Amino acid sequence: MPAVQNIALSLTGDREAYHPGDIVCGVWIVDIVEPLTIRGIRLSIHGAAYTKWSGGYKNREDYIGYETFVGMMTTVFGKKVNESGPDVTLPVGRHTYTFQFLLPSGPLPSSFEGYYGSIRYWLKLEIDRPLFRFNVRRFKPITVLDKIDINATYFQNPCQAETCAKISKLLGLGDSGTVTLSAKTNRNAYCPGELIMLNLLANNQSLKDLGAVKATLIQRVQYMANGETKYRDTVISSVSGKDLKKGENRVWRNQPLHTMAIPPTTMPRTCQIIVVSYFVNVCLEVPFLSGGDVILHLPITIGSVPQGQPKPQTAHCATQNFEIDASSALTYTKCNKGFSIFTHGDQSRFPNLQYTPMCTYVPNYKYKPHGIPAQEGPNPIKSVQGQGPSKVAQLLGRSENRKEVLTLPQPQVSTMVLPSAPPLHYSGDGSDEPPPSYEDAVSPYQEEDVKDKEDEENEDAHSACANVLMRFSDEALKQFRLKVRSQMDALRIHNGTLLGLAPQVIVQNGSWLPRTAVAVFTFPDTDNAKNWFSEFSSASDFQELQLYDAILGTSPEQVQCEKPVFSLMVMKLNKASRTDVHLKEVNKLAPAASRIRKAHGGVAVMTRMKQLECLFGTWDPEDGVTATQWTSMAVREKYKAALSSDKGYEKFRKLFLKTYQVKAVVTIQSEDLSYYQEMNEDNESVCDGGNDVDNLSFSVNVPEYDMVKSSGEETSSEQELAT
Repeated sequence: MPAVQNIALSLTGDREAYHPGDIVCGVWIVDIVEPLTIRGIRLSIHGAAYTKWSGGYKNREDYIGYETFVGMMTTVFGKKVNESGPDVTLPVGRHTYTFQFLLPSGPLPSSFEGYYGSIRYWLKLEIDRPLFRFNVRRFKPITVLDKIDINATYFQNPCQAETCAKISKLLGLGDSGTVTLSAKTNRNAYCPGELIMLNLLANNQSLKDLGAVKATLIQRVQYMANGETKYRDTVISSVSGKDLKKGENRVWRNQPLHTMAIPPTTMPRTCQIIVVSYFVNVCLEVPFLSGGDVILHLPITIGSVPQGQPKPQTAHCATQNFEIDASSALTYTKCNKGFSIFTHGDQSRFPNLQYTPMCTYVPNYKYKPHGIPAQEGPNPIKSVQGQGPSKVAQLLGRSENRKEVLTLPQPQVSTMVLPSAPPLHYSGDGSDEPPPSYEDAVSPYQEEDVKDKEDEENEDAHSACANVLMRFSDEALKQFRLKVRSQMDALRIHNGTLLGLAPQVIVQNGSWLPRTAVAVFTFPDTDNAKNWFSEFSSASDFQELQLYDAILGTSPEQVQCEKPVFSLMVMKLNKASRTDVHLKEVNKLAPAASRIRKAHGGVAVMTRMKQLECLFGTWDPEDGVTATQWTSMAVREKYKAALSSDKGYEKFRKLFLKTYQVKAVVTIQSEDLSYYQEMNEDNESVCDGGNDVDNLSFSVNVPEYDMVKSSGEETSSEQELAT
């Protein structure tokens, strides 16, 4: 049995987001079950950036960049580093170690997780053991946000651009006329949650019909290492209008473009190897043979202090001359776009931590126009530009007989995914908030037009992920843990992550395979997931895992590795009692249903039942499964309480039961995954006792329900529906 039973961290005020100059304070808790000989216990805070990628097939060289921003350490028990003298004994019991670290007041780059690198800040506790003993380490990532105040004067200026392009008849030959494109934002800096108000004019003076005008918010990340540079673009949100016919104008006035919950911009000179920037890409589609698309780039800044935010109040620490932010006006939330968990760090100096960074968020943002008329006049140019006529206005003035069409674009698929933290107001009348778990269940069976919209929504490959759900006998839990640990390198090669591993299952309703443990893995796409499972299942020791089945599903939402609770619902379409009317009524409520789930922090891990693929076992092809991530059991209980208090919930529940047969409702809570995350290059164990997996202590706190390992009785599906 290991001497270290449990290590936990409690941050003062449950804070997770900090700014330069803030105090990071809290307490580490260490439970010891037998006396432990150590050199000392060291607490530290670190901040660094790390980039890494390979040169490809011909060039096998790894490009690696590393930069540090913060590094402070203190010894709270025992000998200091490199201090001579006898070792000390840590007695049995619970030990608490408080700490305070003052972040540098100068500019610090904001936390960021990307495909080829990461800007990361973390707290660390290390129990330094004598020679020939493995040290015990625990890490806690935090978010640091650079102070980017968009109230500054230079951020209030609009960003604008204009271009005029010739349209050829064919292959650059002949002159078919010109097209003019002009665009302008209301300012050049925004906070996540705010809306970019876009004014635009497209003037088609050519003899050809052109495509649609489209505006896209794009994140561009620049990674640098060994003198080389790599770029990666991610689409955050977009909006598009109708095709621009010959002789027409297209005018947008204050067209909103969502910013989502995204990491802030990396300000100049704060980080030398990772630069995060954003721009609005305005594109008018022109056939390639006629010259190609006409494009404008409008660079913007994503900040961390919202517009109109009052200066924070300050409070002094009792024992130090530090000033800390005592204002509760700022709202923080987990990012839901513009990040990708980086797992290729150097364990010795940049540990692999599965963490979703946070950002400042403006909930319920409402745009207040400043001096721009709300009505649509016959000549919108002066209103859009806020100044005298531009070249575009002059061109329009010479086209007296040209037809002018004044329209605002309608987003084809602009479903705003709200982040987890900002609370949403729920009406409680049942008209707008049906149970969100059902939306995940019924989405694949919606009408074809809804399906087309879902397909378009997933065009951005970075927003979708493939997830593998595996069920196996709990008798093989030890073998499964060792198997996964030994396959961590293969998992990283396929960009995979272990989301959860639950040795115990809570069956709330229906029937479930007895004595079943569950594991959930996530991958960026289905190809990586299939290739990894093929390698995983082809090993000679695969039969020892006693795997029941493995299914592959997809989700458009970004999974969050720090959410350990999963709720699963297994169901099938009730062909006997359902009618097309029932199906349409359920589908009609589905699009708005996910809002309440996201307001409680729920993340859809599996939502596409028709796209489920059985990788192993005998999964019924007519059975669908929806899986949702939660921060804790308590949060999920609050979500269920919000559903049960709705007046329209009972009506919707009965309608749902006529349409679908609920076969099982299951909740699982993952064990501590640090056993897999903290494995370094030497395969050192994080606990005393080497690689003996039997000596590991995993905490699973599920007091609300009884653990069911051998129940085969099926209960009424009306007892519990919400997953």
